[in-house]
Amino acid sequence: MAKNPKTDYVFDFTVFGPTANRFNWCAPPGLTGIVEKCAMGERGTGKTDAGIGSMTHHALRQPEESRPIPWVIVRDTWANLERTVLESFLNPRPHSFPAQIRPFLKVKDGGRYIELPGLWYAYLFGVDSLRDLEKLRMQIGGLWVEEPAPAAISEIGGGIDEYVVTLGKSSLRYPCQWQVCQITMNYPDEEHWTWKRYGQSRREGVHLFQIRKGENPAIGDDYYQQMAEDFKDNPGLLQRLVLGQPGFVPQGEVVTPEFDLDKHKAKVDFEPYPGVTGLRFWDGGLNPTCIFGQVTPRGYLRIFPYTLVGQGIGVKQLIVDYVKPILREHFREVNQWRDIGDPSMAARDSSDSEQSPAKVIETELKTTFEAGSVEWTVRREGLKSALNRQIDGLPWIQISASERQLTRALRGGWHYRKDASGRVLRDKPVKDIHSHPGDAFSYGATRILNYMDKGITHVLDMPRTRTPRVISAHDWHPLAGR
Repeated sequence: MAKNPKTDYVFDFTVFGPTANRFNWCAPPGLTGIVEKCAMGERGTGKTDAGIGSMTHHALRQPEESRPIPWVIVRDTWANLERTVLESFLNPRPHSFPAQIRPFLKVKDGGRYIELPGLWYAYLFGVDSLRDLEKLRMQIGGLWVEEPAPAAISEIGGGIDEYVVTLGKSSLRYPCQWQVCQITMNYPDEEHWTWKRYGQSRREGVHLFQIRKGENPAIGDDYYQQMAEDFKDNPGLLQRLVLGQPGFVPQGEVVTPEFDLDKHKAKVDFEPYPGVTGLRFWDGGLNPTCIFGQVTPRGYLRIFPYTLVGQGIGVKQLIVDYVKPILREHFREVNQWRDIGDPSMAARDSSDSEQSPAKVIETELKTTFEAGSVEWTVRREGLKSALNRQIDGLPWIQISASERQLTRALRGGWHYRKDASGRVLRDKPVKDIHSHPGDAFSYGATRILNYMDKGITHVLDMPRTRTPRVISAHDWHPLAGR
């Protein structure tokens, strides 16, 4: 029990499970400064209730002269915040902690301001735009970010960027004993910044609390059994909402449903064959992309773990700063290359008729640029054939174990858009960070496949006097157990 002598509140914190209670009690060393903590768990484990309990617990531990403590509570959109956190405040589950404080709450402006008199007051808003972030520029004692990585594509909004936490923490300057930055969320995408910051980080002052199924007495096993059934055909959501693991969730209809993680993804990182022609697949624009590959002597297309996707840079900077160092480090014994990519890269720069991204590639890498097919239907059907193609019962395409960017694109990051009626538009995939490795791969793989189908084998360029490092394809196949 906890009692505030000024307001005479009596709250029972024993309604929380053990992990939620540790989340409540978490404070910085010496009880000064800022504590950053994240409550992560499957759906229905009581993370939002824990967030409300943490706000109140923090206020009760502060000097009376510091109270009430100002808070900001944010989510990607107001609509999402209204149906989650605000709903927990206004219509709490019976016998929960929010139900204890509900009779005392003062709610204004349609729920955008909530106050527990004498302890804390909070402003709630979505961060739909950069203008919304200006609301974070206030002196606060607590910042609460709800679901920065939405768990389902049907949800409104696209999550919250990491800079929202960075900006919000800069506002934690209210004069109380210590300030709180708290995150409550389902498990995120395996590559989302929240998993890197909380799931993988061991930085001082950052704490992860994984609330597990069974710690919320209001949710029984039948709830999770039903969810497991509902998501049995969606392994990403099953992992994130039911199994308590980070997982990948496609953002729309997948461009390459033929891609199979178990078949096309190896358990090792491949090394290049000495003396065999290397392959570089390219996409242009301000996200210039380069994928490194090689057709092995047995005819398999291998992708090495060095895929590069630039952000806001040009092709020359990508080559000078990244491609060339990779070539020196990993491809010293590959002396000949084929460079295949976006045909628009051959277009002349409007400010320099002698310059183009393709010309930059040729000049910097001493190569000849080959334009891939500009027709999307040709590339789409080519990728389908490439991903379905087998040699001796094994997939033609094999991707190194630690390769990330192309893998995420083929798994579903590369996707088609929908119109207002929900109809999938397959004329072209959505242009985003995943489309660049997808496009680069489509230019290269379909062109190489076309050569091989015509019986043109010079792409192999087998060395005549040197023995390749890997003799058998089974040495590196993912099912080989290595």
